Amino acid sequence: MAEQKAKHAANAAKKAEKSADTKETSLKEDILQESIADLNEQLSNSKHDGEQLKQERDDFEDKYLRAAAEIQNMNARFEKEQ
Repeated sequence: MAEQKAKHAANAAKKAEKSADTKETSLKEDILQESIADLNEQLSNSKHDGEQLKQERDDFEDKYLRAAAEIQNMNARFEKEQ
């Protein structure tokens, strides 16, 4: 009888430990999923920022090329007038 109680207590302890492990694993998985979601959001924002920076770069390049062409034209007109 005492042996059965000991086995029963041991089984109950194993079940409780297994339940605690399952809860801990579940909590870790939840934290991991939240971290993954946060990282995906940051990556998406970074991609958007990168696209915006590329657009700004292209705009500045266009302005630079237009200004350079305008200077060339001004120099050509000046040379003609000389």
